[in-house]
Amino acid sequence: MEKWLIFCLNILFATSCKDNRPIKGQERIDCERAELLYEQKGGQGSNRSQSYLDSAISICPTFSKGYREISVPYLKRGDYSTWLQYLDKAINHDPESYLGIRAWCKTKFLHDYRGALKDFKTWDTILYSGSRTVADNSMYSWMALCYAGLADMPSALGCIDRSIKEAIRDFGSDWVGLYDYFYRGNIKRELNDLEGALTDFNSQIRLTDKVADVYYYKGVVLLQLGRRQEAKANILKAKSLFSEGKHMHDPYIEIPWQIWKEDIDAELLTL
Repeated sequence: MEKWLIFCLNILFATSCKDNRPIKGQERIDCERAELLYEQKGGQGSNRSQSYLDSAISICPTFSKGYREISVPYLKRGDYSTWLQYLDKAINHDPESYLGIRAWCKTKFLHDYRGALKDFKTWDTILYSGSRTVADNSMYSWMALCYAGLADMPSALGCIDRSIKEAIRDFGSDWVGLYDYFYRGNIKRELNDLEGALTDFNSQIRLTDKVADVYYYKGVVLLQLGRRQEAKANILKAKSLFSEGKHMHDPYIEIPWQIWKEDIDAELLTL
């Protein structure tokens, strides 16, 4: 058993550092040292962590996950230039693992939608198998947000449709992306497919029934459909949930179609 464990560890160290190819000799020793530093680095973004990671990539210049990990605190602090310098090095050595992350970050943080779409499409061509998922969402869900950000709603609809259909096909209806129905409802709303939007908002509520933003947009659509009383009930539901802190939010960015208290108050004035 002990010999088998040593054999497995040797394989791990031999393949995890440089371009996914076997390494030996001094390269292998350097890879092992880099792995040990990575495992002992401590909390993300701490002085210890950044120092250990810096040492790891200095010892093993092709240590891709070290570049990825050292980049994250710069992203969270808004230093996108430094973040990208490190992440690009991770991608150079392991594009299959890290190109999708760059595409996602370009979507979410930088709003570089064209750059993100280019990365997603390239990533798609180099993934031979496995899930096209990044940050707990389908690649196609993120692509839909890119197209929506570029005001290309028909392309956005095509991508979000694919995200939802593939999730249902592969995992079942309970495994649709967390806010995919919400996103599709708003895309349809902007395409003036109000009945389709209403159906999607109801589907979102069946999955997550305590999110103010969904009730708000459901109310907006109901008002457009002339169903005034139902619209008011949903906007009031949104107000109640919002006051309880049950609404979409992110510590770093504003989420697409995220609402604010002022949005709810303004909509109620029209009812």
